[in-house]
Amino acid sequence: MIKNFAPFRSAALVTILTTGFCLGQETKENSADDLKAETHQSWFQKELVNPATPDFKSSQVLTKEEVAGMRQKVYKSYKYAARQAGWNKHILPNQKLVKGAKPKIEAAIFEQDGKKMPYTVIVHGQRPKGGYPLFFSMHGGGMYSGKEELKSPHGWGVNTNEWQTQMKFAVGGVYQPAGVYFIPRMADDNLGRWWHPFNIKIFKRAIRLTSLFNDVNPNKVYMMGISQGGYGTCHIAPFMADHLAAAGAMAGGMMTQTENLRNLPFRSDIGEGDTAYNRIKLAKALHAKLDENKAKDPKGFINKLNIQAGKGHGIDYRMTPVWLAKFTRNPYPNKIVWRCFSKKNYYAKNFYWLSLSDTPKTGEFKVTAVVNKKTNTINVSAEEVIPAKEKGSKATEKALQSSDLIVHLNDRIINLDKPVTINVNGKQLFKGIVERKLANIVNNLSDRGDINYAFPAQVTIKLKK
Repeated sequence: MIKNFAPFRSAALVTILTTGFCLGQETKENSADDLKAETHQSWFQKELVNPATPDFKSSQVLTKEEVAGMRQKVYKSYKYAARQAGWNKHILPNQKLVKGAKPKIEAAIFEQDGKKMPYTVIVHGQRPKGGYPLFFSMHGGGMYSGKEELKSPHGWGVNTNEWQTQMKFAVGGVYQPAGVYFIPRMADDNLGRWWHPFNIKIFKRAIRLTSLFNDVNPNKVYMMGISQGGYGTCHIAPFMADHLAAAGAMAGGMMTQTENLRNLPFRSDIGEGDTAYNRIKLAKALHAKLDENKAKDPKGFINKLNIQAGKGHGIDYRMTPVWLAKFTRNPYPNKIVWRCFSKKNYYAKNFYWLSLSDTPKTGEFKVTAVVNKKTNTINVSAEEVIPAKEKGSKATEKALQSSDLIVHLNDRIINLDKPVTINVNGKQLFKGIVERKLANIVNNLSDRGDINYAFPAQVTIKLKK
């Protein structure tokens, strides 16, 4: 049963939800002393309602010792402003399972780009130190293939049954690790598939909201799925690898952008007899490519292919979430390999500690960045891949010149007390001291909604021509 629940709309539409709240109601989030001198508090309250608000401006420079405390203060202000804007009413609260009691599962709806995605939030187990892990559990099924289009986007019983199966697995102990299980239902059965941009945007938003209001640890976010959900994992995990700690495809496999999995552990579970649609063949090919990448780059590309003997399309699903839960995201990897690719003309502008001023109009960008802490240097290779105009001809690769590159920094990535050198495509394009600034923390947190990506320092490398 779908409960009527306010969907999370764009920030521009939530103005009406700010009424009825007053500063005194939130003393647990921010004390009056905290708020008195912090202009970022009032800025967040404007920006979360109107994203067109100009960037936060401040001349305040921070020391290394001041950054951690200031980042926490800024995050408290952000969370307070999100409550004022009613964001906490746009995500279901944790629905905990009570041992021995019949579970009562409620559902709500996310809206995005004209689509409505039903979902549930189920929690079991004790809260680990640092917050709950978050598991995205994508169901099988896919795209309705009948002769006539369904009148309702949620009218195909196959997807509904598969969605309910994911709930049973979370409730019944098939999925064993303690955590928050976010279980989505496909938004449109006539389109099917998990890799549509509206799904990806909802998943990113769900991470932001569950981190704010469901006690989720943003460094313990996992993506997994069965059958069509396994394909979805293969599609989406490389696209948003910087949001995840690990990913796992079950009973579904395909080739994907393996470069982006350099810092994201990836597992596939598949039956040895799962030959339909070449599933096992494709899963083997995917992990062979990951192993090939790992042979060239041994510190990256952790992966595991588990072929289950005697199984077909139905397998043992217990092992994947247990394996995933062993990993914690490192938001500041020493090496980033980023293929900025499209999902139906939707690109990601950020990846770990790199951002773009512009995403590709066509084709892809390829960026590799490596930190040398001994020399306090970052070496970057940045190219753009232009698709071939004619079938059978080759794509063109050239140095990136369609976007500037923003390199975000903190003291875990590099020593900000010493001059930093940034080389791009073999040329030194920056050398100097990079200041830690309050404005960077505020604007980066607003942009990405992740305290780990609230970087205090950044350098914009001008490449755009």
